[in-house]
Amino acid sequence: MLIRLSNSYLTDLSNAVDVTYRLSESALKKIKDYEGDIGNLKPMIEQAARFAETMNLEGTLKDIMIADFHIVTEERKVVKPKVSDIEPISDVPAKYNKTFLLLDKLENAAIHVKSKNMLLTGSNLGNEFPKPITPPAITDAIKKHKQKILFLFKEYPDRWTIIRSEFRPVQNILNAKPLLNQLSA
Repeated sequence: MLIRLSNSYLTDLSNAVDVTYRLSESALKKIKDYEGDIGNLKPMIEQAARFAETMNLEGTLKDIMIADFHIVTEERKVVKPKVSDIEPISDVPAKYNKTFLLLDKLENAAIHVKSKNMLLTGSNLGNEFPKPITPPAITDAIKKHKQKILFLFKEYPDRWTIIRSEFRPVQNILNAKPLLNQLSA
């Protein structure tokens, strides 16, 4: 099945660029032994075809042979930078624990996003969670915990500096002045 699927990808690619790509016996064996994610097969085959074509220095052949060494089967894993350990806060009232953890997760995700020089958006932040979540889920959680977040921001002014200053959903609740007045009442 993997061989047929790979040949199908190569046929599509061949038709698009008017070059015939073929798999060598060693490449066929490597594909047959592939145990990775089948979703990675198409990009892997396309990359192998480009690699083989690039190595064809003459550039006159319309028939490109893909060898086993052209096929890179290793799946690259993104290594997330370590975030400094968060010191446990024992003086947080129990009713604020979930909100405190939410803010810590948001801040850690923001650190990861910024370390990759990406924009601090809900989508980018959600992808950095241990279990990725959607931007609407982040916004809903922030709205649900709005008053507790404001209380914790007031109690811990030196924590969560990135999301306070750069993440729009958090900035929106900080700019809602009437809620701040309700907290102090």
